[in-house]
Amino acid sequence: MFMKNDGTIFRDHFNYSDFNDAEKKEYIDYDDVRIDDKDTIHTALQKYRRKARISERKLADEMGIPKSTVQRYLNGTNPVPQDILAAIIIILKPRPSRQRQLYALAGYIRPDGTLTTNPRNNKRSEIIGDFLDGCHYVRSFTLAACNRKLMINHFEPLTNAGIDDKVVIP
Repeated sequence: MFMKNDGTIFRDHFNYSDFNDAEKKEYIDYDDVRIDDKDTIHTALQKYRRKARISERKLADEMGIPKSTVQRYLNGTNPVPQDILAAIIIILKPRPSRQRQLYALAGYIRPDGTLTTNPRNNKRSEIIGDFLDGCHYVRSFTLAACNRKLMINHFEPLTNAGIDDKVVIP
């Protein structure tokens, strides 16, 4: 099942025609973004960022990190750490098949809760994987929400986004 942005559940498969006009306007279709053999993770992320019409400043603000750091990740000066890649993907919201492409370009395995033999690491990976799976389809699956869920479960957040005094750790 999938959830529309208003929280209503519909069908057991994703269908773009199920969205109303306002929701379609918010939906970003990355199907015309072409990634080829010459692309690196850095150039691919730039293509997705441009398609989403998100500035480097806005991306940095949503991630809770300096713009200069985001620029270094996107221009290839610095490698993109796995947590930062997950954060960028959750913000840009590409569909899961496109996410796998980005993870492959970066040389990472996409988090899904089965990466290690350590159950604690698997739980963190599962939370991140759930947000990656849902971010394309559900507006509330934001980076800030992911970070809060990680912290509530006593895990390190992906970035500083959404980290404030309101996060109560039981």
